[in-house]
Amino acid sequence: MRRLLRLMFCMGIVSTALVPELFYGSLEASQNPRRRKASSRAKQKHSVASVEEVAARREHIHKRMLNGQYQHDGSLELLSIGDITSVPALLQVLKDNPPTIMPDGQSFGICTIAHAYAALVIITGNKNSRTYEEWSKWWEQYQKEHPQE
Repeated sequence: MRRLLRLMFCMGIVSTALVPELFYGSLEASQNPRRRKASSRAKQKHSVASVEEVAARREHIHKRMLNGQYQHDGSLELLSIGDITSVPALLQVLKDNPPTIMPDGQSFGICTIAHAYAALVIITGNKNSRTYEEWSKWWEQYQKEHPQE
């Protein structure tokens, strides 16, 4: 069930509101009594990360994504912990994974593009940019308007 939901999420069929349930198993745990006990033990082991730990994790993700690594999962993580400093790493994802244009003019791409796009929209609030070129122009303009950030 979880694999199917993850696949549906990557295809854009399931909303991001279900991401914690998909990746941390609370949906299955609540439906399966054997897993419920294991899930409650797992929750006790996890602690809340400090601001410094989150910032360090974000920096680590940025470095890997800018080197062309960890782009899919990094984009998913930045949906939760990304900030304005994450924009260059997310732009790199869009640049490295351009959509394929079909002869009829339609385009399609891998789900990594959708995750990066969703993270950019959540972080920036900009819903008007769709392509790498549009996002790059937006980022250049943003940097001109906010030189200290």
